[in-house]
Amino acid sequence: MDKGYTFVKKHKIVYEWKIKKISSHFKKIEGDSTTLKSSEFSTGAKINDKWLLKLHFNNGTSPVYSEKYMSIFLYNLNNYTVTAEVKFIMFHTEQYSGSTEQCIVFLKNIKNEFKMNAGQGCDEFIRKEYLLKAKSSLIPDDVLTVGVEVIVTDNVSTVPIKSSFSFSKSPLVDDIKKLYKNKEDTDVTIVIEEKEFQAHRTMIMVRSPVLGEVITKEWIENKSKLVYLTGISSSIFEKVLEYIYTDEVTDLDAVAADLLEASDKYQLLSLKKICEHSLCTTLKCDDVVKRMILAGRHNARQLLDYITKCIVADASNIMETDDYKELENSQPSLGFLMFKKIVSSLNINNSKITYSS
Repeated sequence: MDKGYTFVKKHKIVYEWKIKKISSHFKKIEGDSTTLKSSEFSTGAKINDKWLLKLHFNNGTSPVYSEKYMSIFLYNLNNYTVTAEVKFIMFHTEQYSGSTEQCIVFLKNIKNEFKMNAGQGCDEFIRKEYLLKAKSSLIPDDVLTVGVEVIVTDNVSTVPIKSSFSFSKSPLVDDIKKLYKNKEDTDVTIVIEEKEFQAHRTMIMVRSPVLGEVITKEWIENKSKLVYLTGISSSIFEKVLEYIYTDEVTDLDAVAADLLEASDKYQLLSLKKICEHSLCTTLKCDDVVKRMILAGRHNARQLLDYITKCIVADASNIMETDDYKELENSQPSLGFLMFKKIVSSLNINNSKITYSS
């Protein structure tokens, strides 16, 4: 199974259907069960779904329906079953301070499987008498506007992690692990948050010249084997030390974000790389914005490139997360506004189409 950022993409359309001269269909004629059909439409999902609305007057298509109501149904025109979330809509106009606004009322929700060439909907969608009493708002200019919101979900998708993350090990590592476990011939004690770590100064200098320089400077100034280190927690430093000696980190996924910061600070580039890989493999929708900021702050290019691909693939869901909304309110920087524009331009599946009869 592919590892990577996994998401489900939803395709939505709000289909608006205008029916002119609607009053001509109200009068009951013996034997008449008028049925109007909309144009075909699609959500744009990968399955190439096709839909059609039918509006039934005067008992619809069955005598069990009341002639006082209109009935509306959504038909699946595909030769296979489609699962969809559906909301049937009635549009009406309202006057506000001299201007006219179109409003939406959701009359019925359905989340179900739609069998091929079969329909589901409302037997009593709206009472005809009610329409006539509210002509100015519900059928202005003798035009009835109804519609449906349809959401179809594609199969689960994964943005795979490229094989650019590669890790090598040397047989020498096994020998150095013994030093870490046995703590033999250590020459420096690093104290963080009152916790002591026994280490070999030369080993640290070879693996991380930046950390080695900090420790050596303190070691010389104090003229003692005790070195007090700040700016990092004892739990994270323990992981850093584990990696320096063993080339491994136990329970990496749980501390990868904090360890990425430490590896960048002390220029442990190989550790930084495996932290980026861990942050990619565990990425979820709610983490995208937070990890995007982390990657940018520490110049984690592979992590940032991967997150960018995930944003492009799952833009609409990421924009609904709390982290995105908080960032939008607290840091409306130019870069973030550009990010939002890109996301908006990519979100082409949430469309609204208007058809007239």
